[in-house]
Amino acid sequence: MAFFIPHKGCKQSCIFCNQRAISGKINEVCPNEVFDKCNLFLPEPGNEKGMEIAFFGGSFTAIDKGYMTQLLEAANHFIIQRRASGIRISTRPDSIDEDILETLKKYSVKAIELGAQSSDDSILLANERGHDHLSTTKASNLIRDFEFSLGLQMMVGMYGDKDPKMTAIKTAEDFAFLRPQTMRIYPTLVLKGTKLEDLFNSGKYVPLSVKEAIDCTVEALSVFDKADIETIRIGLHSEMSLHKSFLAGPYHPAFGEKVNSRIIRNKVMNLLENERIKTVKVAVGKGMKSAAIGQKRENIVFFNSLGIRLIIEEDEKLGKREVKILNTIDKEN
Repeated sequence: MAFFIPHKGCKQSCIFCNQRAISGKINEVCPNEVFDKCNLFLPEPGNEKGMEIAFFGGSFTAIDKGYMTQLLEAANHFIIQRRASGIRISTRPDSIDEDILETLKKYSVKAIELGAQSSDDSILLANERGHDHLSTTKASNLIRDFEFSLGLQMMVGMYGDKDPKMTAIKTAEDFAFLRPQTMRIYPTLVLKGTKLEDLFNSGKYVPLSVKEAIDCTVEALSVFDKADIETIRIGLHSEMSLHKSFLAGPYHPAFGEKVNSRIIRNKVMNLLENERIKTVKVAVGKGMKSAAIGQKRENIVFFNSLGIRLIIEEDEKLGKREVKILNTIDKEN
């Protein structure tokens, strides 16, 4: 159950940001709305497992404290009733301190996501983020010290990034070092009504292509997978408001699946040591067969172009992006 609070609490507007386009939300969320929607849509008491109430958009811990407390009180009512297991919020790295964390703990907040975006201070400055990587590090350490679940959000292809793939790898490594429980990865899009639109129109910013964004995201995701960090979102949700505001950049409604598809393809290629293989049967994690096949069967077509027939099945014992070769048939002499 998610509530979006566009631009609320933001000390400034980052050059790429149009929260109303991303969330589709225009009006301010009021405590009564939180209560009414939770009461209507949350499960009956005792069925709260895996059900969270989330406050996204803006910087939740930087909004007026009275307003923040009212929203938390409305949500916490349903935690007490065991209709939800906890509250998740997103905020800025420089809007976290001990007093804030004490308040969040009081109202059953379990997870805090930081919009960190990059570990490169020059890129953060160019995008007018208003914080540096040290702020992310300090906030992350505090969040873990208070025993919240830590989530980080990163972007690829930001303005001022001279080497997007290497930056993605370095940022992923720096973020993995902070030991978050979850990650979200987003490609940078040019949205109408942002400063990035002006930079794009003047030729000062060239967004990544879909392929380039996939390449960067694959590199970052591989770092998080190796560190056993769960990536819970790849790419923006496909909202009507986003479609209306989208101007340029690597947007694809199935961006996450295309990234997973590329990772699986790469892993199969790395496992195929014998150049004489004619047919290969592989197992992938539960729910990953579609990604393994690829959009428009692109992985099947790719391996066919190499003279290899790819057969795919799922194995619930495997991890989400894990691949296992079951058997192969060599080409005849």
